[in-house]
Amino acid sequence: MLNKPEIEEKIFSIDTEICTHAILEMVFNADREEVDWVSAHLVKLSENTNPTVSGLALTCFGHLARLHGYMGDHSRVVTLLEAFRNSPVSELRGRAEDALEDIEIFCSKPQTHCSEPTPGT
Repeated sequence: MLNKPEIEEKIFSIDTEICTHAILEMVFNADREEVDWVSAHLVKLSENTNPTVSGLALTCFGHLARLHGYMGDHSRVVTLLEAFRNSPVSELRGRAEDALEDIEIFCSKPQTHCSEPTPGT
């Protein structure tokens, strides 16, 4: 279970190191029930003007897909990632593409909620 107030304080820190460590903490320690909350924050973080922060947010959608077979609102996330395919920043284009590939592999159905992963797969 995430300490949401603490995570929120850190992920919106102006210190890039604190922010990025907190993003990873949030993603890797979230329970399945917290994925929607995490995903909503990743959407906000993808708007950050620092490409280190916004790029990590994009990558983390792929991490959620890998960890949970679900990364929040499928349509919203995929639309966001597809928009970043046209980013003038090559690093963001690549991170969006990687996340989309993870979603395609680990989320079996393109619907609002990806299906539960099959046990043992």
